Amino acid sequence: MGKGYSEEEIKDKLSFIRLSELRENPIKGNFDLEHLKKLNGYIFQDSPDVAGKFRPEVKISGNELWQKVRSYSGFGSITVCYSPMDSKSIKEAESVLNSVNIERLKTLDKSEFAKEIASIYKKLDYIHPFPDGNSRTLREFTRTLSEEAGFKLDWAKSTQTEVYLARDFEVNSISLLRASTPTQKMALQDEIDAIRYHKEYKPLEKIIECSLSKLSVEQSKVYKIEFSFNKELSEKIGKKSYDVLVNGIKSDVLLKRDNQLSKALEGLANHKDLREKGISAESLKSGTIQPLMLPNEFKVNRPENRKIDALGSKIESKSTSDLQKKSKGFSL
Repeated sequence: MGKGYSEEEIKDKLSFIRLSELRENPIKGNFDLEHLKKLNGYIFQDSPDVAGKFRPEVKISGNELWQKVRSYSGFGSITVCYSPMDSKSIKEAESVLNSVNIERLKTLDKSEFAKEIASIYKKLDYIHPFPDGNSRTLREFTRTLSEEAGFKLDWAKSTQTEVYLARDFEVNSISLLRASTPTQKMALQDEIDAIRYHKEYKPLEKIIECSLSKLSVEQSKVYKIEFSFNKELSEKIGKKSYDVLVNGIKSDVLLKRDNQLSKALEGLANHKDLREKGISAESLKSGTIQPLMLPNEFKVNRPENRKIDALGSKIESKSTSDLQKKSKGFSL
């Protein structure tokens, strides 16, 4: 007879299945609060009462702080204090995420990037916006953000205990700065000291740095770009429209599972003939284009099909390449 699982164990197993699905088809977004909510909603879609919803505001007074007790095997319990999730907390979460600048993150080295991701993670974890699965949501959010900025963030390089201790240390450190009474400050300092002396404690920033690696661009990768006439859409909107096919798949579909394609299409949009026809990277990524008619054309012509590499550079056929070499005086 198979093992019977509790309702909580089933929810956990389902959430990890959803996380594995996100590895294949990540949720695209602007890395704002709405993006964070969508991630939580997807991961916990099998628990619709909480999926993608903020936890209610906690009314606290006097010496109280909203807290959870974490148990560590062979060590004991740690009390962790979070935000009350009031309107101020929500605005703070918005502020943290609105400050995320992908283009700036792309310019950072590994150490600088780890510092930025640790800062985002600990601030959002202190706010603790969701009733369940904050850690799973934040790990997926920072993993996706890292990938967008050109890094691979592999949380599995650290143990669960190491990550949880680092997380709890940072959250309590933020709570300590905001504590309003000597009693609160003393209690929080005791919890922080306890974590610091745990044999598996490592700073969050260090854990993240050790889990990061730079994503390499596979320039050897080849994308076959085709522009296929879409008669139905053309008749509907009164403009010649073409589907953008990449290796036989519409670009907007393939983008969901190929994280290098975005850069390739951005490079493709810089090709002279596409620029002249007013075709932007955004339209290429959307899966459908409406080219402009050029002054020397009697009708709207589709762009030529071509092969490009992972940076969007055109890959010439061998015969074309050889002809170019001959014209430049190369001996073959």
